[in-house]
Amino acid sequence: MRKLILMLLACGVCAPLYARLPPPTPEQQAAAEQKKAEEAVKAKEQQEALTRVQDRIAARFGKSAKGASSGGTTHKGDLPKKAVEAAGTAGPVGGTAQSAEAHSAPAR
Repeated sequence: MRKLILMLLACGVCAPLYARLPPPTPEQQAAAEQKKAEEAVKAKEQQEALTRVQDRIAARFGKSAKGASSGGTTHKGDLPKKAVEAAGTAGPVGGTAQSAEAHSAPAR
């Protein structure tokens, strides 16, 4: 008996999940289409504004890039020290001197 009551209760709870809504009225359909058209126009305007801004930034970048070096090679003297170091040598190296970053007394 208890199982029957639980099954009926479960069916009563789950039944609304499978219910369908009535179809929209013509006025609701027209309103939805109008809203969709307005959103499409707004999206197009935003895309055009984004394109204008991107073009302006690209033009500004192109001007500054033309004034700088024109694609030549960079001399090793112009690179920072870390970029010049050989691969595999940039890691920490052990030693007897305490580093400048140490904040505590040396270990005993």
